[in-house]
Amino acid sequence: MSNEQNNKDWMLTQTRRQVWPLALKHADVNVMDIAMSLGKQCRYNGHVDKFYTVAEHSVQISKALERDGFDHMTQFVGLHHDDSECWMGDQIKPLKNALEQLGVSLKPFELAIEKTVSERFGMPWPWPEIIHEYDRKIVRDEKEQLKAGGDDDWIGFNIPEKGIGVYLPCWTWEQATKEFLARHSELTERIWPSE
Repeated sequence: MSNEQNNKDWMLTQTRRQVWPLALKHADVNVMDIAMSLGKQCRYNGHVDKFYTVAEHSVQISKALERDGFDHMTQFVGLHHDDSECWMGDQIKPLKNALEQLGVSLKPFELAIEKTVSERFGMPWPWPEIIHEYDRKIVRDEKEQLKAGGDDDWIGFNIPEKGIGVYLPCWTWEQATKEFLARHSELTERIWPSE
């Protein structure tokens, strides 16, 4: 994947940064941009019974990892595992699958952004497998709580029969943003205590 992007293909972020998403630099990665963007993006393209954001999804995974005894850094990665969606949007699985059948994969771009975010925030790369496991499992909790009455079991998406056992309060975008930022600050202090 090239680190170059057309000079006109930039976006203006919440903190008024001019960013080329497919040529992301460390200086482009800002937690306020991430929290506000993910706090306003609804999971499943909004096809849910209640407003439920990517930011809340990320906080839920991070807190479930804490509940289950994982270290602070793993919790931190859990919080930031969907940060690429700040710049790429939350692309639903059916669209990703359809594009891959046409020979177009978004994965290299996602991975490049995730690597840059990991470097910027001092996270390990590649991420521990447990992050991907919890991200798959939480879909079961989300389906059961946000897709009431649906008879499709999403078998084709390899969704585990059991979720991670979280309750989804479905915060407003303001609350989701606030909770994401608070969790980021809390874990940053735990991992790198200030002198």
